[in-house]
Amino acid sequence: MAASAANNIYMVEMMMLRSISGVITTFLLAGFVPAALGFGGISINGTRLIYDGNKSEAQLTVKNTGNSPYLIQSWVEENGNEGSKRNSSGFIITPPLFRIEGHERHILRIYKLSDNFPKDRESIFWINIKSIPRSDKSELNSLQIAVKTKIKLIFRPENISTRPEEEVGKIIWSRSENRLIAKNQSNHVMNLYKLKVGESELSGVGYLLPFDTKEFEVPKDYSGFVEFSVINDHGQTTPSITTSLDWK
Repeated sequence: MAASAANNIYMVEMMMLRSISGVITTFLLAGFVPAALGFGGISINGTRLIYDGNKSEAQLTVKNTGNSPYLIQSWVEENGNEGSKRNSSGFIITPPLFRIEGHERHILRIYKLSDNFPKDRESIFWINIKSIPRSDKSELNSLQIAVKTKIKLIFRPENISTRPEEEVGKIIWSRSENRLIAKNQSNHVMNLYKLKVGESELSGVGYLLPFDTKEFEVPKDYSGFVEFSVINDHGQTTPSITTSLDWK
């Protein structure tokens, strides 16, 4: 999609987003209230979405696995800036607000508003999807809350042809006292699935940004090796890789 077309969509989306609070109020009056996902609800086809820079858009499928309708609201946030102004990330999602009936599927389309992204590395953002199911008026004493799902949006510039699993050898591991240091020398966002030091597995390891360094705290008496795996574009884990270290 050309930049002018994307900007036209942006203007329409901004007008829609300014009206969201009023629309939600209308839905509330019609019997919609925020509710938690239970048995049967909203599912998303993936835990991450890769936006290829040589394509005009990226798509995400939302499915209502239950019988009752939902109101779906979605937007993109900058990484590390939760609660930032919507659409400040450089992406828009269309439609930003819609109703999905029971057992229906809808496609969310993500467009970039400009080409103002790093060309030599991937960039990470977050897609937010909030679900608001219809209330059951027969359950007067039930407590219902909104549920927001967040998944990674990774923008991959068109000049990057490799995949993360092909570049795992560019993660360099070292140690300084009680800190394990990971240096990502690749241009990919490396999503770690597991990280073991010796016989102990570390929790909450997260991801490594391109050309960045991340530290993990480990006891001083750890020795031996580092074992890790990463998650590919499809949410699958790669075979474990074991690296020996000098723990002096």
